[in-house]
Amino acid sequence: MNGTAIHGYYSRDVAFVTSNVRSISAPDATEDWIAADRQLAEMIADPSSAVDPDAIPPVPMTIRTARRALQYFRQQGWPAPSIVTADGNGGIACEWHWSGLSNLLEIARDQTLRLSAFAGGRMRTRRNIDL
Repeated sequence: MNGTAIHGYYSRDVAFVTSNVRSISAPDATEDWIAADRQLAEMIADPSSAVDPDAIPPVPMTIRTARRALQYFRQQGWPAPSIVTADGNGGIACEWHWSGLSNLLEIARDQTLRLSAFAGGRMRTRRNIDL
């Protein structure tokens, strides 16, 4: 993953997010990361179980892209995402919430990644990122 794109995104646009990430990571965060990865592993095993019958399930390549992206965020010291879910359009959404901030990572069916940051309920920035 292009670390410059992600790091530059936060250091330029939402500097207070990355400055506080390491301080909020709990010592037992490993369990949270295992749970997030387990959710994605279950999606690979049965993608259709992750969505309603009329929704489009994620394809295995999209799920693997999500796993690689989350591995990168973990290596950067981020806490585990609060939510990992199929989006119903063949993609996956991962959300982080802390200190009044929200971050949304969207992995589209075509493996396009988009990272959005919200503060006080308002979008601060949205960028595509490269893997």
